[in-house]
Amino acid sequence: MNRIFKTGLWTIIITLAFTTLVFAQRISPPPWDTAKNPHDFTNAYYAQNGVSFKGLIWRRTGADGLSVFGKTSDPNQSVVRVIATVPAYDQNGAISYWYPLGELTNAGFFESEIGIKARENAKFFPMYVFYEDKFILNNTIAYTRHAPIIDNSWMMMNPGAVNPLGLRELFLVKYTAMAHSKEGAKMMDYMGQKNGWGTDGMPIINNVADIKMLDEEGYIILRPPGEGPDKGHFAVAPLITDPTHGVIAKDAFLWMSTINGFYLEREMMFGDQFACLQKLRTWCSKEF
Repeated sequence: MNRIFKTGLWTIIITLAFTTLVFAQRISPPPWDTAKNPHDFTNAYYAQNGVSFKGLIWRRTGADGLSVFGKTSDPNQSVVRVIATVPAYDQNGAISYWYPLGELTNAGFFESEIGIKARENAKFFPMYVFYEDKFILNNTIAYTRHAPIIDNSWMMMNPGAVNPLGLRELFLVKYTAMAHSKEGAKMMDYMGQKNGWGTDGMPIINNVADIKMLDEEGYIILRPPGEGPDKGHFAVAPLITDPTHGVIAKDAFLWMSTINGFYLEREMMFGDQFACLQKLRTWCSKEF
């Protein structure tokens, strides 16, 4: 009797285990295709657009804390999925988001017609970076005073223009001694009251018109990337054109300038909108 009972019990246990396994297999969701999320490009796609992957600096690796590995159905994407989301102002001061894929100098472009064209095209899409004195040249998202400006005016004025890799010529913005003078104090106070203050207590600059005005008046200097084969500096910084509908993944995070871990008062909208895009898959409001 005991033998029959034990045998029957093991039969039940095995049957239940098998049934559970089969049931789990039936209801298991398909692998998550992350193609709609930000990814690095394949080496081949870089080459097709004039860039040598060997010339990329600080490229995402999937194990750098800013990216992970993720399946994708897009043949132009690599399996490196970017989870760091960086805010930016557009040319008019509206907020947007982009993802950092790496940087390159002039030497990162092929010396062919397509490479030269890619380098020249990047100059139509400038990116203004506001750095502290401890700025690291090949890392545009570290040690910044506030969010950068990404100028897409060229694309707005030329609907047929394309920028498949999100290549942008970098300009490093620094306040001059004039900004710290008595004469400059009034202008700095005006700019600060209008745009808010960066991590170093200097005003935020959030649009191209202010960049041009402050540059012409001598309050800032735009450090150009320079010339020569190893000079020039460009970012691979694609904009997230539509961050709704789950484009901002659940494991993505916002990388931006902070003071003691807190967002700047005038840049809190970046964090608020990011939270809505991530959790609700839509903007909090169109009024921003």
